Amino acid sequence: MIVNLECEMCHFEFDTELGKLEMDKTGTLIYEKKPTCPRCKAFDKVLITDKGFKQLNKWFLKYLDQITKKK
Repeated sequence: MIVNLECEMCHFEFDTELGKLEMDKTGTLIYEKKPTCPRCKAFDKVLITDKGFKQLNKWFLKYLDQITKKK
């Protein structure tokens, strides 16, 4: 899944592929690929932008639908 993020170090906003997303039992988001800032190369130091939050909300609604159908 592609999500819009902002680097905590240099504040550069970018889209990145996070791969497959899941949630653990405590509700923590787990993504397959750790993001790296394309500008300063900071590894896994990101904030979710407003656009990214909307993207993740769409994913979350689909995720909830999938897990409720499994039960």
